[in-house]
Amino acid sequence: MGRNVIEYTDKGYINMRALLNKERLPYIWITGARGCGKTYGAIDYLIHRPCMPFILMRRTKTQAEFAGSLDATPLKKNLREGQELKDNPTKTKGLYRIDVLQDGELYNWVYVVGLSGVASMRGIDLTQCDYVLYDEFIKEPHERPIRSEFLAWSNAMETFGRNRSLEGLPPLRMVALSNALDLSNPYYEGLGIVDKVFRMTGDVWRDPSRGIAVYRPESSEFIKRKKQTSLYQLDGSHETLGNDWPALDLSYVKSMSLKAAVPICRINDVVFFRVGSSVYASATARPAGVPTYDLSDAVDRAAVHRERQPVISALFHRNVWFEDVGTLLKCRRLIDEL
Repeated sequence: MGRNVIEYTDKGYINMRALLNKERLPYIWITGARGCGKTYGAIDYLIHRPCMPFILMRRTKTQAEFAGSLDATPLKKNLREGQELKDNPTKTKGLYRIDVLQDGELYNWVYVVGLSGVASMRGIDLTQCDYVLYDEFIKEPHERPIRSEFLAWSNAMETFGRNRSLEGLPPLRMVALSNALDLSNPYYEGLGIVDKVFRMTGDVWRDPSRGIAVYRPESSEFIKRKKQTSLYQLDGSHETLGNDWPALDLSYVKSMSLKAAVPICRINDVVFFRVGSSVYASATARPAGVPTYDLSDAVDRAAVHRERQPVISALFHRNVWFEDVGTLLKCRRLIDEL
């Protein structure tokens, strides 16, 4: 859309209160630099709504265990005068509750959970929560992926909010926060918005028909100051500080007509076609009767190496045209798996 709408505080932090007050779409995705106030600002907005609990979700059960402990929870930074936190154990394994007390009386409460553990929770009812704060939704390079992660997230949102509409309540809202680590993450891929997010020209992109708002802070005085600190001067690298996705060569990204294309095979969720003397990769085409390979299966992986050398050679020698940025990123992962 080409618009910059994100507001910043006098100290250069993202004004999350202003952002969440103004944004009316239910699914809000925000990527930004480390330490620029995303999590602090979102918690500060949500926790200081008396008797309006919310869900704090992390990717893994281990991360949720830390976030749900009084010693390590990020909630403690947002306490005001006269407030304290109290552990309030639940009977559901992997679901933590932390109460916020104001002068000894219950002021608000927060449920903490890990995405990887939601599937094992049966019969939980968190209808009273109107917000999910999903912190660090893009995994760090050293973290393990969650099997069918996007589907797990979709099922979790259904579990958390399925009874609200039946009780005449507004739909469950979610704000997801992360650093700009991987554009080709399970969520942007699952929503089919990788290409649109990559080509954003402002700091927000919206799809009102689907209830999606994606924010990407582009600059702030905070980032300029933090670049001068000792940690970020250590090796001259600011990759974890800024908000640029890893550089991509887009010279081979081109949408083509598939009328004259000949399907070769499907590897994971990418279909390869023969177009003249080149190979064309598409993540959206669904031709019938195409040989299919799943690289997570050792037999299929061996078969690809045995039967699809022309495709492998094209990938490694950059003789492949890609349907869009999302397909390009999927193929980069295929190379790693091969």
